[in-house]
Amino acid sequence: TDEQLAPPAGELQTSVPAVVLICDDDQDMRAIHEYYLTRAGYELLMAGDGPSALRMALAEKPDLAVLDINTPGMSGIDVARELRASGYSRPIIALTASDASRLDPGLFDERLRKPLQMPKLLEVLKTQLEHAAAQRTDTHRIRNH
Repeated sequence: TDEQLAPPAGELQTSVPAVVLICDDDQDMRAIHEYYLTRAGYELLMAGDGPSALRMALAEKPDLAVLDINTPGMSGIDVARELRASGYSRPIIALTASDASRLDPGLFDERLRKPLQMPKLLEVLKTQLEHAAAQRTDTHRIRNH
């Protein structure tokens, strides 16, 4: 219930309005992500398998994607490859129960090991989204000069 889980600390609230795609085949994990991320100010797209995550990402163009690596139908690695091949340049975060350092840093902006504490995920989301927003602003400035 809401009383048992404290809302995210103020410094972990998003400073950039953003749509985040979460792909995790564990329904309980999706519920925990939904609880914390919506309270931190994010709009969410939720997928329980790789093919659904890929379809949602291509259709909705979320500001950031969080992909569990071991998902039914298509791995998070394959989803990330397909997204990058389609021109998706926004941040992609990998969640894995195995050795995160073995994942290709070219595909993922951040690689996180499960089990993951929600404050850590919120910190990474905020940092990645602020960085991506700053890059878009810099690109916009360059084009306008």
